[in-house]
Amino acid sequence: MTDPDVTIDGIPYAELIDLGTIAKSEGISYEEVIDRFGSQSSNAG
Repeated sequence: MTDPDVTIDGIPYAELIDLGTIAKSEGISYEEVIDRFGSQSSNAG
């Protein structure tokens, strides 16, 4: 289990795992899925 406070480029690790799952299911890259969905949490603060 990872530390829930770990972030990469301001995105929580757990969210990156979810984004990776979305990327695979949508057939798109990590970069594209982060552009689409990842900014929601990183811009919240």
